[in-house]
Amino acid sequence: MISIDLGSTNSVGFQAATLQTKAVALESNPLGDTPPVGVKVELSSAGIAKANSAQSNSDDSTNPIKVLEKRMKEIQKQIAEAQAQLQAIEANKSLTANEKQAESGAIEATLAQLNAALTTASNALVKLEEQQGQ
Repeated sequence: MISIDLGSTNSVGFQAATLQTKAVALESNPLGDTPPVGVKVELSSAGIAKANSAQSNSDDSTNPIKVLEKRMKEIQKQIAEAQAQLQAIEANKSLTANEKQAESGAIEATLAQLNAALTTASNALVKLEEQQGQ
């Protein structure tokens, strides 16, 4: 039996394990025309966790609802950052009123775009959820 620990395997170790697997396969089936019977691969708990994590991440990228929810969280984070910048500008006592207005104008325009993007994503999410509910 061959055990491969994916949690701590580097490419050299993986290649060696692959060669070892092929050697065992050839021993049990020298012609290599049919798959060997009884070859078993065991994963460590770290390898299983890594595989499960990769599987759940790939599932999220193909689910449009999960993609929209993730995008909405990103937009909400950007909105919070822009609002914090606005507050920092208003709290900055070294800036004149004109300087504050000039600096905050660009951030307010960005906030408007972010809010529009969030509304669009939210509407798309509602439509998707309604379609899946039918």
